[in-house]
Amino acid sequence: MNTTNKFQKNCGIFYPGVLALSCALFSGASAAEVKTDFSFEAGAGMQHDSNLSIQELDRAQNTGDSAYLLNTDLQGKITVDEAFTVKGGYRHQWKNYQTFDEFDQRTGTWSVDARYDFTALTLGASAHRADAALDSEPFLTLVQSSVYAGKLIGGRVYLRGALGQRDKNFSDNPLRDAKADIFDGDMFVFFAGAQSYFSLGAGWEREDAASESLDFNGRSLRARLSHKFALAGTENTLQLGGRLSEREYVSEFSLMDTPLDSPNLPWQEPAVTPTDKETRRDLRRTLDASWELAFNEALSVTGKLSHGNHSSPLAGADYDETLASLMLNLRF
Repeated sequence: MNTTNKFQKNCGIFYPGVLALSCALFSGASAAEVKTDFSFEAGAGMQHDSNLSIQELDRAQNTGDSAYLLNTDLQGKITVDEAFTVKGGYRHQWKNYQTFDEFDQRTGTWSVDARYDFTALTLGASAHRADAALDSEPFLTLVQSSVYAGKLIGGRVYLRGALGQRDKNFSDNPLRDAKADIFDGDMFVFFAGAQSYFSLGAGWEREDAASESLDFNGRSLRARLSHKFALAGTENTLQLGGRLSEREYVSEFSLMDTPLDSPNLPWQEPAVTPTDKETRRDLRRTLDASWELAFNEALSVTGKLSHGNHSSPLAGADYDETLASLMLNLRF
């Protein structure tokens, strides 16, 4: 297989689009009214994971641990004449486990989004880049870019469709490097004065990896209810969500288990015999709930609980996991 040609195909057609759209729309927009808004948020807390896992490597530890969490988030927004908006920001996340240091994570994410609100619909483009480290070593670089269109109907229903690409590069696991074509569609229904909403979404993805055994077609369904309400003089936000995703791998597979205590060792495709091969179909089901209590505009506390059931013929991807966290957040 010619891996070089495989990864050059469709490379980079969306990422430059964000900058191009921003320049084109900004140059044609009137500078009569420009609004800017910047915010900084920091959070600290703890999380307990019932089953430590690295989904990107199909690895599960089959034991739990608790971690200290720290997040920082800087965001900015520029609006021109109420129609053209550019948003950008950087978010950094730290997760330090108490016992299993090899699962410690650092993730930095850059994002930019440009959109224009026409009379008929909203058109935009966005790009994200995430650099992740595992156990203080470079692990994964992920770049995702998309173009999208949205339409508000009757002041209560918002429809959105997005077409994008995702590019994953693993520092020490080159056979897992992959590109994917992605399509997402969502419907939001607002109520209670647009303070609350219910959403339904569906997604499709086709991932093309360096190793043919990791090529897959994926489908997903998701739903979420978000409700804001006042209680005892404080603002509360309650969210309930669920997600169902399926991956059907194109080829039969045979994977070598890399020891969990050395997650960054090069991943290799072992020799395959007919008895080693098996068709792989993964099914992931996740339910989550969160409650945010805002004491004022700057200080809030958020509790989250989620449970995932992942089934797969591959042992490292077949497990249950429950996450519970509590975070204190400051916003300026």
